Amino acid sequence: QKEIFRIVAGVLHFGNVKFKVEKKATEEDGCAILNPEVVQHASSLFKINPTLIEKFLCNRHIGTRSVILVSYNIHQAQDARDAMVKRVYADLFQFVVDKINKELSSGGIVRHKFIGVLDIFGFESFEVNSFEQLCINFCNEKLQFHFNEHIFKMEQTLYSAEGINIPGSSFVDNQPTLDLLELKTTGIFSMTDEEINIPKGSDDGLLLKI
Repeated sequence: QKEIFRIVAGVLHFGNVKFKVEKKATEEDGCAILNPEVVQHASSLFKINPTLIEKFLCNRHIGTRSVILVSYNIHQAQDARDAMVKRVYADLFQFVVDKINKELSSGGIVRHKFIGVLDIFGFESFEVNSFEQLCINFCNEKLQFHFNEHIFKMEQTLYSAEGINIPGSSFVDNQPTLDLLELKTTGIFSMTDEEINIPKGSDDGLLLKI
């Protein structure tokens, strides 16, 4: 954690490096560091040689075998500074993400990236609903209940505990609908199971119970 903070601090301090015009007799004007003390401190955070970083920020390298230094102007130096700190920060961010993923990974399991789409059957209200559609509607009511519990009721309880008044937060509680369908002995599903299991079960017998 300290190392991460150290690198972030170095990124921020390098962002404060400023440049000045440096006159050259034989070529276009170059640039030099205006506040070398900032480079000194930022370099110490990155644990690199400040002389080398000054040379990197103010010059570009040309050639492979015989390297020639060509001076940046102020705008080019600013771009070089920004590019450097952005790259360091991007690499640090990627390191943190990889570290978190590794810690959260269960290990030994091959993971594949994918986007999944869950298509939930919609609620339908026909003149005559089939038993299949009743089960579909019941599942949707359960999902709505779960949503109510976790989005509305739990949040209301939390706000109330903290003394926060939230007017206009009422919602339709579908618990009675669920009870009508799923309660033991008195729910429609339970009574349907019972009517199916008796020797002379019938639609009329189920309707009479309901």
